[in-house]
Amino acid sequence: MNTARIFPRLFVLAILAALVAVHSAASAAPGKTSAKASTKPTIVVAGTNQCMYCLQLKKRLETDASIQSLVKQFNVMYVDITDPQNAKRFMEKFHLQQVSEPTLLIAGPDGATVSVNYGMPIGDGLPNVLNNALQKLGAGAADGKVQLADNDSKPGKADLTKAEHTKPDRKTPAKEAKEKDPQASERITAAREARKLMREHKTAAAVAAVAPYLGEESRTDALSACIHSLEREGKTAIAAASAKLAEPDTQLLGALALVKAKRQYGELTSLSSELDTAFSALEKAPNGKTLREQAEAVDKGRALDEAGEKDPALEAYRQVITNFAHTPVAELAAARVAQLKK
Repeated sequence: MNTARIFPRLFVLAILAALVAVHSAASAAPGKTSAKASTKPTIVVAGTNQCMYCLQLKKRLETDASIQSLVKQFNVMYVDITDPQNAKRFMEKFHLQQVSEPTLLIAGPDGATVSVNYGMPIGDGLPNVLNNALQKLGAGAADGKVQLADNDSKPGKADLTKAEHTKPDRKTPAKEAKEKDPQASERITAAREARKLMREHKTAAAVAAVAPYLGEESRTDALSACIHSLEREGKTAIAAASAKLAEPDTQLLGALALVKAKRQYGELTSLSSELDTAFSALEKAPNGKTLREQAEAVDKGRALDEAGEKDPALEAYRQVITNFAHTPVAELAAARVAQLKK
């Protein structure tokens, strides 16, 4: 399925402009209001085309017959947060302290945030979110006379420009979580750091950031989303490595990929069984133990290389050249040494 347009790369300012346009039409003088003017609140889904849960949420909003009567009471918009700057704009414009994949935000007809939910709502979670938002907006939602809790704006006269620069009085999800659990701020910080590292393709560091919280049941939604995302990436990497190991012509590439997957995702306990199975298959293959030894030697150099430790990386590559002379891995190591010495 082509997902290129599922989460269009909209800037958040464009979304706000759309919300302003909706509100402006709703608050116009009765004699001048267009018949097409919308006074609905808006569902804003922030996510990426690589996020399975983001795509599932979009599909459910569009096709789940059991909630269509609810969804029809909202406008629906999608925001691509693949670009860190776009994610930052999204957080700033809606006064959020974090964003996950997906983030489900409900904005009133005046553009003010009504509710924010992190992660994929399961089962009745989604209709509950939508119903709760409508209840917060009150019966006046149908005719545009909306009053939001903790919002000083008068019905029909909200100033979105002012709202962008004035932090709302309502508690943020991060503050609410911290009040319920004093250690919540640590989890929020861990999720934020892990997401940043994932965007920078520093996978092993991202896994290390979430590793202390793997066994907890009280993880925040954002932290759980990070862990699930890393688990999906790890499973994909292990499966790809195993496929290469199964072909005689690509066994070395498979061994290198598998050793790298273990280095990056090895701390994720949920992947232990799959890693054990893959390594068992490698060692049972012809020359499997030798392939593993060679791959681990090369990966040691690559790990140092990726960390920016040039001299230790050169030393590790030179050991590969010495210990495995006249082999394909020695050629790989020699080629990288030549590149690093330029």
